[in-house]
Amino acid sequence: MNTRVLSTRFFVLGALAFSLAAFAAQAQAQDVLASLLQQTGLKYKTLNGSWMVPFNDGKGKTINEYVTYSNNRREFALIFVTIVHRPPHYVFSRALLTEAMKMNNDDVGAKFVLDDDRGDIDCQTEVYLPTATPASLKMALDNVASRAIHNMEKLNSL
Repeated sequence: MNTRVLSTRFFVLGALAFSLAAFAAQAQAQDVLASLLQQTGLKYKTLNGSWMVPFNDGKGKTINEYVTYSNNRREFALIFVTIVHRPPHYVFSRALLTEAMKMNNDDVGAKFVLDDDRGDIDCQTEVYLPTATPASLKMALDNVASRAIHNMEKLNSL
């Protein structure tokens, strides 16, 4: 067999193996969050690479909390609840933004953030997946949902 043909075959096989390894690593990273979420014991719905976790607000309503990856490297899970929704690029009142900043300073673990493109204020946190456990993920989910439920009415009234 010609050395050039043999070299080309090895090169093609090597390139194929490398691309499959990258794909497998990405799939494995994606499975980490799905596996952790499943182990929390919470009910959830899969949404095309993200998840929705319903929480009861204690007043007969359900709020939807979302879990997704916060970057392409899939090292962090982003957990958020939209608590104030207005039209895109809405100019929020100074009172509302000031109150959200005070709340950010008062509590740890979840923060209120402005999503100007969507006109939202979200309550959110991120979890570093390489060190996350089902218990730490559940604690973060519970914390974001609790803070959102506790502050939703007040921020929407401003």
